[in-house]
Amino acid sequence: MPALFCLLVAGYALAAYAGQSASLKQAIQSMQRRDWKQAERAIDEALEKSPEETGAVYWKSYVLFQTGRYQESSTYAVRYLEKEPNSADGHKILGLDYFMRHQAM
Repeated sequence: MPALFCLLVAGYALAAYAGQSASLKQAIQSMQRRDWKQAERAIDEALEKSPEETGAVYWKSYVLFQTGRYQESSTYAVRYLEKEPNSADGHKILGLDYFMRHQAM
């Protein structure tokens, strides 16, 4: 399922790319290569500079999901949805986190 999810989010990554910080651009490039460790380092760098940057919070949740850390991913997805409550992508990650953890929503 994570590989399929990666494909589903690829369009979002490309659409959001133009407005991102240098760290997030690096993270997106790393995610496209499926280099999750490098992507997470770049996202963490972006979050250090701007802890409330919604894009960085979203991508942190995404990388955590891709690496099987569903509980941590849920935490970031909820944090993201507090800022972007109508985000289908945010709800998708949170729902998949719950699914992968075998929990009902």
